[in-house]
Amino acid sequence: MTFKKYIVEHLDHELGPWSELEYLTIAKECHEAGDLFCLSSVPISLVLPDYLENTPGFTADNRSVEIMHATDKEKVCLLDPSAPKQLQPEDGDAYNVFLFGGILVRR
Repeated sequence: MTFKKYIVEHLDHELGPWSELEYLTIAKECHEAGDLFCLSSVPISLVLPDYLENTPGFTADNRSVEIMHATDKEKVCLLDPSAPKQLQPEDGDAYNVFLFGGILVRR
């Protein structure tokens, strides 16, 4: 079995304490499972705390998911709560990358 990568696009120019804690927890749990947690589209101006950047299982990238996975887009699953089809356990075999999307409600 290959490892899985879980990605959150972090477009904000700051990182609040709640997000810090969430990201730290996700990274630790991913690492324990042999997986990877990544923040993509991180603004260059954002300085992440050292303890987060040095957490096993965590990576941050200034690039977008489209660029990071340009050659393997078919292995990226957009996790969107408004998707017409519900994710099934067997879908985990078809994808290596899971992108959290649709988290914020657009008005």
